[in-house]
Amino acid sequence: MERRRNVAQPPQSPIADLEQMPALILLDRLPVPVMAVHRDGSIVFANPSFADMLGYPKKAVSALRLQDILYDKDADDVSAEQAHRELSSEPGSVKEFVHSDSTLVRATVSQSLLRRDDDTITLAVLHDLTERLWNNPRHIDDKPTK
Repeated sequence: MERRRNVAQPPQSPIADLEQMPALILLDRLPVPVMAVHRDGSIVFANPSFADMLGYPKKAVSALRLQDILYDKDADDVSAEQAHRELSSEPGSVKEFVHSDSTLVRATVSQSLLRRDDDTITLAVLHDLTERLWNNPRHIDDKPTK
């Protein structure tokens, strides 16, 4: 557990505390898989939940490229541009990722949280469907309800 320095400061509102917290720390602490991918396919951020979902140590994920972990049954060699386009297309659809043990992990991918046209990074939240699909395979095409 992290300890904060005991520096006497006037009490702040809870929202002020949250506003001062760095975004990467918040993303890292989320209990759901989150990843940020650059247009060139490099994974610029992945939280521990994402690393766990794919069976990698957190530090190893940053050495991976999206085209290495996003499975495409129709292509043997996927370019970074194709993989990035596939990740960004059809928010809420089921995507397949390659686990470190070479099995497939199915997950829905949110719309990018960064939405400007000039954003070079896709920041997405994933919902791992593997266990649910394993227990009830007919839900493979289900989309989460809003």
